[in-house]
Amino acid sequence: MILYWREPAWFWVSLLPLLPMLWTFLRHRSIWMRMVDPSLRPWVEAQARQGHHKTGQVALGISWLLLCTALAGPRTPRLIPPAVQPDAAVIAVVDLSASMAARDVRPDRRRHAQAMLDDWVAQLPASLRIGVVVYAGHAHRLLPPTADQELVRHFVRELDSIRLPTLGNDLGDALRLASESLAGADTPGGRHLLLISDGDLGPDAQRAAETAVGEWLPSARIRLHVVGVGGAEAVGVPRTATEPLVIDGERIVSRRDARWLRAFAGRVDGDYHPAEAIVGWPLGRVLGLPGPHIDPADNDRVLWDEWFGLPLLAGIVIFVMASSGKRAGSGARATAVAALIAVLSGGCGREVLVDASGDQARAALDLGDYTRARSLYAGRDGYDARFAEGVACYRLADFPCALQAFAAAAWQAPDDTARGRAAFNLGNTHFRLGDFEEASVLFAEAGKLGVSPELTAINREFADSLAATVRRHLADVAETQRRADWRAAAREMPEVMRDRLAEGIRLSTRFAGPAALAVLSADELSLLVARGIERHRDGRGGASAPGRHWVKSEGTVAPEGTAGLFNRLLPMEVGILSVPGEPYRIEGSRPW
Repeated sequence: MILYWREPAWFWVSLLPLLPMLWTFLRHRSIWMRMVDPSLRPWVEAQARQGHHKTGQVALGISWLLLCTALAGPRTPRLIPPAVQPDAAVIAVVDLSASMAARDVRPDRRRHAQAMLDDWVAQLPASLRIGVVVYAGHAHRLLPPTADQELVRHFVRELDSIRLPTLGNDLGDALRLASESLAGADTPGGRHLLLISDGDLGPDAQRAAETAVGEWLPSARIRLHVVGVGGAEAVGVPRTATEPLVIDGERIVSRRDARWLRAFAGRVDGDYHPAEAIVGWPLGRVLGLPGPHIDPADNDRVLWDEWFGLPLLAGIVIFVMASSGKRAGSGARATAVAALIAVLSGGCGREVLVDASGDQARAALDLGDYTRARSLYAGRDGYDARFAEGVACYRLADFPCALQAFAAAAWQAPDDTARGRAAFNLGNTHFRLGDFEEASVLFAEAGKLGVSPELTAINREFADSLAATVRRHLADVAETQRRADWRAAAREMPEVMRDRLAEGIRLSTRFAGPAALAVLSADELSLLVARGIERHRDGRGGASAPGRHWVKSEGTVAPEGTAGLFNRLLPMEVGILSVPGEPYRIEGSRPW
């Protein structure tokens, strides 16, 4: 976690004690030089007392530095809105050709690449969106760029089970498809293409890839990063767990072509990393991304955790220890300072409030007994009772109850200020229920009624970004349904059309999905996105709710997980109307 400072100029104040210390040192030195011969000076000074004096000075200096640190305001970000931290997008282009089954790395090249991706996704920065493109004889986009860590990890873990329908090494087509996916993404933080391959391509495929990388990447301002997997020595390529791959009577062997991969990356000023050299690296380091930075102008848009109390407490304690010594009354002074520390730092426990009027409902609310407070306020009338009941319900996570209470409070508010408070909390309740669009409207209304513009702007921005995330998830599901409907239609085609399959058939049409929007990676916000999707599924997402978009099972064969679905859809994507038992060879192309 990166530490930020609210008022870093206070660190200059920490240097002030150096001025009197320097003046005192020079003054004493001048006095000693006038009064005592340098050779006699050690016999005149009291060494023990001098040592104690220096220890006290060092302690006071440390105390002063800690107090200045507290004034500088150390803080760490709790939640950073997407607009504050520009996001970057990366497409992982994964080689799934036959040579990636070689076992010169454990367990094999394909699963080694899969494990690297899985480790990187586990530490995915919040400002980074990642998508996946795979290729063999043809290229296929599995996932457009998204910051949904769990979604990316799910697709990465399915890579081992995905079977591409054609043999070959069409890296050029994969570069084109990845570039198109990145070109449509609004990424102020930059676009990156991460190629994971053994580099074992035939001469024709290498030339096609070199042409594609020069044509597609520079125009889209995409940075290329190449990770080479495999060993330098030639090993046999297996066809199954027990059988070698034999083509035209010749057993196929493969090695990592590090020389070509390095030269390939250098064509567009990219970088090359052998897989064994970047073990343990985070993805941000592999991509050369700068560390997260928050511009000072955006400080008011970030939710912070403030840590000034820790150096303040330590500075006061060290000051008391350095100044009290064994003098009388030091215990009383220490007690007074400890009380001051408790006041400044907010104390160590819960503050107990006593209501002088004897109001049991207010006392229960202040003490955190929200169940009792809700029960007591439910029997009262008026704005204050409805608002307090809403607070109690909200604290108990009973959001439907809070929704009714805050709505009633807004209608019964005596003035605009009170109505603004109720509208703001009503927006928070809609937010918790996953109704982000309604929450955004209420936050805007609360701002017009006098609630802090900074606070309403922050909450509205989070609501808008989560609403956009829900729309993106639903669009992805709708795309999945479209593919499934396509497959269902293909199942009804006459058998004679199914028989007209031949090697080399290729479908050039691609569907370009919209760019994914950056989302927050916090577990709680992920749960909120799920609630928003659930509201749309249940038809409660407003007038514009798209309704249910989940894939229907009627007329289709239920696939076995995500990989099973792709194994049925990818053949149709390249013009093959049935699922082949073995990948097809493409005429004129090397099949591994």
